[in-house]
Amino acid sequence: MFIHGAIGENVVATDARIGRHVPLHTTSGGKAILAELPDARVEEIIEQRGLSQRTDHTLSSREQLFAELDEIRERGYALNFEESIDGLHAVGAAIVDGEGVRGAISVAGAAHRMPESRCRNEIADRVLAATNEVELNLVHGSDSA
Repeated sequence: MFIHGAIGENVVATDARIGRHVPLHTTSGGKAILAELPDARVEEIIEQRGLSQRTDHTLSSREQLFAELDEIRERGYALNFEESIDGLHAVGAAIVDGEGVRGAISVAGAAHRMPESRCRNEIADRVLAATNEVELNLVHGSDSA
């Protein structure tokens, strides 16, 4: 479920509306969250929710998803190249504190403005920096953080 959103200058229509539910395996933030969960919990989610296909690029098999989750765990962030919406790329990272995964931060934009190389470098670095700040505030911040 999306709980917060911000729109930049070059707006791209997405389904990321506050309160809207989307399948975790179809978004960068959702995949980042799944990568923080034990495999048994991911299996439960798949069993309950399935692996619906939103575009031709959506991961739709357990094998594909678990291979992707392994890669996310290694690099620390998730990528979405037209898996939820055609023409949309996104980078997401999970927010984790001592109690587990709390959510995720993601940045999405038009594929032509966010090519794969930019996603893997500049945008991934910024997303990881933002999640790190939130995690530090969760762990060490005051009640107002």
